[in-house]
Amino acid sequence: MKALLKPIVWVCLFFFAYQSTYAQALKIMSYNCRMSGEMTGYSVKEYAAFIRKYNPDVVMLQEIDYNTKRNKNQDFTTQLAAELGLFSVFGKAMDTGGGEYGVAILSKYPFVYINNKTFEGIDGAKEPRTLLYVDIQEPGTSDVIRIGTTHLDHSTDLIRSAMAEQINERIGTGDTPTLLGGDFNARTDSNVICEVMKNWQRICDDTFTYPADQPTIKIDYIFGLPQNKWQVKSFKVLSNPEVSDHRALFAEVEFVK
Repeated sequence: MKALLKPIVWVCLFFFAYQSTYAQALKIMSYNCRMSGEMTGYSVKEYAAFIRKYNPDVVMLQEIDYNTKRNKNQDFTTQLAAELGLFSVFGKAMDTGGGEYGVAILSKYPFVYINNKTFEGIDGAKEPRTLLYVDIQEPGTSDVIRIGTTHLDHSTDLIRSAMAEQINERIGTGDTPTLLGGDFNARTDSNVICEVMKNWQRICDDTFTYPADQPTIKIDYIFGLPQNKWQVKSFKVLSNPEVSDHRALFAEVEFVK
């Protein structure tokens, strides 16, 4: 009888472990692209080569141009996605230079939902900013993961906090597994990070991210919800100062049900 129980116990343990997490770990990257390629002559190839080395499943991008004069009227998001063989979506924050400026998300998995909405009623903000988020569904599962990206205003912590409050209102509640990456323009001891984002799990550490060549501050982050549900299998801060003045964040995570 004992001989029969052992295989049954191992099968049950395997089944429980399989059921407790998503089918596979998710590799994620968040990256500020420095005015959509200003440092590369607005070429996407250097970004593609850098990103390709880490083979992320999703990439959250900031400082992205669409059809502006300065980037030679290019669709940066679509061109970068084509180089990498990924799905893509651009989220407009404002009109500028004859085109648009905002954030973007690239993904190995198709989007089942897309939402982009600028922050509203933010008095004193230097520029309009936005929150772009998508829902993706990994093949072979019925599980939906929400991926968001944002770039908060650089003016004051009060303004950034007001923007982050709107992030919480839009995607900061509920049980949907959520990952949010972005340039928060906020130090680790700021109100926006310590208070407004306190209900989010910090996926990243406190390693400095800006400027890329010799960083002195951290202003780039990845957060997750629900809190304490994301297992961080690995995390790195990546530097390529010839491509961007920000360091990229890269993590491998798994959601624990």
